Amino acid sequence: MRISSLAIAVVAAGVFALPLTTFAAVAEPGHLTVVGGRFTNDTTPTFTWDAVSGATSYEVAVVGDGQEINVGTRTSYTSPELTDGWYSVIVRAIRGSSESTWASVVFEVDTQGPRLDDFDIETNGNKVTFSISARPDESYTIVRNCMLEVKDVGSYRMMIGSGSYFEYTVAFDDADDYKARISCDDLDDNVSTSSWKSFVSGDEIPPVEPTVVAKEGDRIKTACIKNASVKDPCHAVYYYGDDGKRHVFPNEVTYKSWYSTWSGI
Repeated sequence: MRISSLAIAVVAAGVFALPLTTFAAVAEPGHLTVVGGRFTNDTTPTFTWDAVSGATSYEVAVVGDGQEINVGTRTSYTSPELTDGWYSVIVRAIRGSSESTWASVVFEVDTQGPRLDDFDIETNGNKVTFSISARPDESYTIVRNCMLEVKDVGSYRMMIGSGSYFEYTVAFDDADDYKARISCDDLDDNVSTSSWKSFVSGDEIPPVEPTVVAKEGDRIKTACIKNASVKDPCHAVYYYGDDGKRHVFPNEVTYKSWYSTWSGI
């Protein structure tokens, strides 16, 4: 806005009114922003800012990667291709021969995903446990997710353990050869993916029958298949005597000459 004031000059012959003209300073562009955030994996980031009243154009530059560019009255600018690293973007408003101070924002371009160790596979029958250590490439970010992919089977979100440790256990229906790989991402949406690794899933481990410890006075019978002959050795019965020895009845016929039923076996 133009401001006029009256300067009074005293001259020997009298008093003269001299109009003096000054100009208000041009405001600095506000809310300079990196679209997508100051930590980005976009190698051609876009920047926006608020319009300045009366501005006829804007100058913008990415410090360290270019020169000042006049973008006219637009309030956005997309940078040419940038490599990974730290930068500053600066913007100022122009009105005639007047310029505002520079608005600035520091930002980083980071396209590197988490660092992955070689993952481990532990097989226990048909249950296979996968584990991996995944660390962020930069100290300011974190590893957000790790996904396990078993080829032709499915994908699974791994559970986070202590520190940078992730694991997941899969129960397979069939004993067979399989391949798996793991992908992890960070808060910048950068992704790292391991190589495929082969493994073999075993059969389901049957439940273990509880172990019964014989004591003195017990009668112990072996198992028989269905419809086994009464003379089959599977019918053998052992009596665990007070003397700590096993006394055998070779079959059901002999046993029933002593006892009438199998009660207590």
